[in-house]
Amino acid sequence: MAGRVRPAPTFPSDFQSKSYREWRLEVTHWVWDMRRQQVAESLLAGSFRESLKTGAGGVHNNALLIDPRIWGHNGRPKYTYGPYDPGELSGVVWYIEKVLDHSHQHVLSQVNEGLWQ
Repeated sequence: MAGRVRPAPTFPSDFQSKSYREWRLEVTHWVWDMRRQQVAESLLAGSFRESLKTGAGGVHNNALLIDPRIWGHNGRPKYTYGPYDPGELSGVVWYIEKVLDHSHQHVLSQVNEGLWQ
């Protein structure tokens, strides 16, 4: 299964050539492709961290501070333990949604998209 893991899209070294939103879309497609190939999400952590090495803003250094047990977490689908179980994100998806999204998107981006009222 580890042989099926493709390299993750590299994090942009500057946001002039590629925006965070473009990179985020590429990573989302990468994660879904790996899910379709039935690759365990815990195996994606190495490739993902490798893609952050040349990234802007020290994202690789920040990723090194995350506990390896979080990176290796597979996640869990909703309703596994009953109707009120919200599920859990895998380590890679958690890092993207809870760390990178909050660092690189701000409230004004929501205003531009019409999501803020």
